[in-house]
Amino acid sequence: MTLKRRSTATMIGCLGWAACVLPGAAWSSNGLNLVGFGSESLGMGSADIPLSRDANAVNINPAGMTQLSGSRLDSYAVPFISTNFNHRDAYNDTHDLDNPFGVFASAAYVRQALHPDLRFGIGMFASGGTGLNYEDLNTRYGTQDDYTAVLAIMKVPLAMAWRVDEQLSLGLAVNLTYSSTRQKIFPKTSSAGENAEDPSDDFYGLRIDGADGLSWNFRLGVQYKATPTVTWGVSYASETDLKLRNGTATFNFTPVGLGDVKYNDVRIDGFALAQEFGAGIAWQVTPRWLVAAELNWLDWSHALRDATLTATRPRDGNAPSRVHFAQALDHNDQYVLGFGVEYGMSDSTRLRAGFNRASNPIPNQTLTPTLNLTQDYEFEVGAWHKIASGWELSTALQYQPNKKERYDNPQQPFGPSVEGNGVLALTLQVGRSW
Repeated sequence: MTLKRRSTATMIGCLGWAACVLPGAAWSSNGLNLVGFGSESLGMGSADIPLSRDANAVNINPAGMTQLSGSRLDSYAVPFISTNFNHRDAYNDTHDLDNPFGVFASAAYVRQALHPDLRFGIGMFASGGTGLNYEDLNTRYGTQDDYTAVLAIMKVPLAMAWRVDEQLSLGLAVNLTYSSTRQKIFPKTSSAGENAEDPSDDFYGLRIDGADGLSWNFRLGVQYKATPTVTWGVSYASETDLKLRNGTATFNFTPVGLGDVKYNDVRIDGFALAQEFGAGIAWQVTPRWLVAAELNWLDWSHALRDATLTATRPRDGNAPSRVHFAQALDHNDQYVLGFGVEYGMSDSTRLRAGFNRASNPIPNQTLTPTLNLTQDYEFEVGAWHKIASGWELSTALQYQPNKKERYDNPQQPFGPSVEGNGVLALTLQVGRSW
């Protein structure tokens, strides 16, 4: 039976085993989102909405920019290691991530302009995504092959804030988001199954390259100083549809005599950053002690329901003109609690500690190796130091304990499986005010 005789509907069944671009990340995150942005945010367990006292406010709560005078630039880098990030299934003993190390960087700038109560800001932030690479996994088809997933999300917020009065500040940010992906799903493997008439037994290896695109959303922020020592903060961000377009896909159609067939136009739909709403409080308990707490809701049940891949314009005229398949994600809504404390040793030195608790939005029946195991807990410590006039150096150390999850996803060719994950990350930030 030749591939050309099979309908597009049949091809959906044939490719049902192949993983599409599924969310996950090897770095410290709450699902597709990073836990926080900058050393203050991360050192305080992401209880940052009522604080936002540096330029990273453009990506957290733009209303916080009104706390800054003149101009301010903050930049930071985050080297990290994924600890105990591994996969085990019916065909593989524990297989560790081939490259557990990584680093990303972000920066933001805020300026007071036009009016004493107005602030404008811009930033560039690594916002989240996926990153894993398992080489030489045993497959159910008797081969050894690669399973790779990379989804990068970069955000550029343009923000403004207005200090209405001594108590109330309002902020707005418009975010331009760039996302890109590449995948290798057992690209050297292909099998027509034991019964070539039954497409559900078929598997065709897949490689995706160069799918990317731009999208946008907005964020609203409020800070209200209820008393000289108590500040409330609220932030809302709309959903961001991740555009993954104009890529290429190569399918391994060897069993039906076509070899590797490249499709010149691939689009992936169904991935988005959830709309989110957060509220928190910061209390300067004494001149030295500050505590902050925050609760966030993320609407993953709407943002991540299913993923679809559509490939057209094959280079081989004997191949199907269109390949389309879908995979269920069926995420649940997520709630994230952040709590942090700060101790001022002196006017030039502060110590921080934080705790982050996140619910798990990923059902086990749709879990895959590329789906990051959302950690139940994260612990942070940090420090801030004024090193010279207008110059600050700060750090935050994040630790997500090792976690394992057992599952059996019928959409994946693994059988009963176990995923493991843990992360250790260090944020190094330099701030300059003038």
